[in-house]
Amino acid sequence: MIYTPNYIFVPVAYLGIVGSKRIFSGANPAYTLSEIVHQIHNTTARLILAHLLLAKTAVSAAKKAGLPDGRVFLFSDVPNDSLDGPKDWRDFLGSFEEGDNYRFPQMSEEESIKTTATVNYLSGTIGLPKGVEVSFLPLYHAYGQLYTIAMAKKLHTPVYIMKLHTPVYIMKQFQYEEFLRVIQTHKITYLQVAPPIMGMTEVTCGAIHVPGGTVDNSGSVGQLNPNCECMLLDDDGNKVPEGQPGEIYRNEHATRESLSPDGWLKTGDVAVVKKGWFWIIDRKKVNALQVAPAELEAVLLEHNGIADAAVPRAYVHLKDNAKSRVTKEVIYSWMKEKVAKYKQPVGGITFVNKVPKLQSEKIMRKVVKEWVKRDAELIKGLVKARL
Repeated sequence: MIYTPNYIFVPVAYLGIVGSKRIFSGANPAYTLSEIVHQIHNTTARLILAHLLLAKTAVSAAKKAGLPDGRVFLFSDVPNDSLDGPKDWRDFLGSFEEGDNYRFPQMSEEESIKTTATVNYLSGTIGLPKGVEVSFLPLYHAYGQLYTIAMAKKLHTPVYIMKLHTPVYIMKQFQYEEFLRVIQTHKITYLQVAPPIMGMTEVTCGAIHVPGGTVDNSGSVGQLNPNCECMLLDDDGNKVPEGQPGEIYRNEHATRESLSPDGWLKTGDVAVVKKGWFWIIDRKKVNALQVAPAELEAVLLEHNGIADAAVPRAYVHLKDNAKSRVTKEVIYSWMKEKVAKYKQPVGGITFVNKVPKLQSEKIMRKVVKEWVKRDAELIKGLVKARL
């Protein structure tokens, strides 16, 4: 498992792990201790490469997850002294001679379909983040698609670009404002971005594009690729007519939990389609990062003073014996300890007498959404506009 911001040696470690038929899993550098422990348990990781700034959390998580001592290695651009803490990751690298003599293991077509190469994490519909298993064959297809595009547009890999004496800028993490500033400052001409910025972890390949030679300034994300199908549904699971917003379902393989019985993959994007062109009008994400309401609700319910809760804005029903001691500040502090920064309830916390639910005990999301709209108007009227 790798626990680090993005930097130039990440693909080196990735290729080494996957190429030797081991399983790669990257942990979000924004994750808290409990989230890292969950991922270690869930993947049964046996070794962690951690950035210097994240090493303390990694060591604590490894210990809490029951990993033996010495399974955390410092992972950064330059060698690090290993005095009392974790050793540098270069300490277990093979020699140049061993590297020259190494032969990557081969596998049959059937093995490439069934053998897991990576476990990528995203927020599930319930509980903590879920791991999405991707086998070798889809990764091969994804690379083949990118390679074809690269050859057509002469948009090659970063290594090839550097051979042309063209600089490559690598951001250690995605921050929206910084992302735009870097593009403007350095006059970036081409982007290679991660799925949370422009796509989905589970799909692995592109599914929507703007056809070549087309001029479109309407904000549409384009049309479906050949051999792809898409269906828009409302909150009740019914198909919506053309021109009306609905949540996208795509017919691709992914984790079983995210698939409907008839094989459609829930994307979490709210879109409108007109004459084959798609417009994304809403997303169930925060700053391009996935945040499942059920995950935050589960964390809130772990607090011994909370009887029930619903988000995206935190609507909290307190237990009778906790109403005098559990304040909004107490809940904010609890959430800071439990989840990453981008998952914090920045929309606010409101205490309610009851969380609206159906007879099946499922939260009535439509009612909660109306609450959010109502409160947004109230907040808008109280907060002064500022530049």
